[in-house]
Amino acid sequence: MAAAAPAVPPALTTLPPDALSFVLAFADVDDVVALGGACKAARDVALGPHLWRRLDLSARPRCYDVNDEHLSRMLAIAAQARGRDGGPESLDLSGCIDLTDAGCAAIADQCARSLRDLVVDGTDGFRVRRITDAGVRAIAVGCTALERVTLRCAHTITDDAIRALAAAPGATSRLRHLDITGCHNLGAGSVAAIRALTALTSLHIAGCRSMPADALADLFAGALPPPSMEAVAASDAT
Repeated sequence: MAAAAPAVPPALTTLPPDALSFVLAFADVDDVVALGGACKAARDVALGPHLWRRLDLSARPRCYDVNDEHLSRMLAIAAQARGRDGGPESLDLSGCIDLTDAGCAAIADQCARSLRDLVVDGTDGFRVRRITDAGVRAIAVGCTALERVTLRCAHTITDDAIRALAAAPGATSRLRHLDITGCHNLGAGSVAAIRALTALTSLHIAGCRSMPADALADLFAGALPPPSMEAVAASDAT
């Protein structure tokens, strides 16, 4: 008697739309895009607006292959999925070390009214070396809803980048979180710009070794309302 053939698990595309949407909420964004190409029904589910509210491209090791073109394509898909709401509200680019100012321009273009939380994190042995002040300036000017900015270990930005963030329309009353840990080239000019951000409730500047001690002392002595602000002060390099 011949052995029974092993059971073949059902394809994801056979799931009801609600069930498939639930599964995709836990999937990597590249897998969501790939599944969306399987058939029209899968594509409709893969373009569900809730799946693109937060765009996370930080998954390792795929993040090391994310370049400006890939980011622009993902942002375009997110904008298509979310329709009148625009691009994603949250964008995590941790570990995406190949991104340049062109990628920042794409963020400013595709996420102008939607983006509230941006993470560009170059820790874990890598550094952000290809995004400059011009890229940060494009995001600061273009993304008019930005409330949280993380630029960790961005070694090519200077005080001009932080000045641009602070000078953006509405930033002084809108920006609540700023993490510039390990940005070694930020100095007194950045401290002065941060003082203008009166809505800040969270500030992380560990490893910003070029910031003068006297300027930091003044900053943490009460120059930054409200008094409840959580501040992680400068320490050793990150």
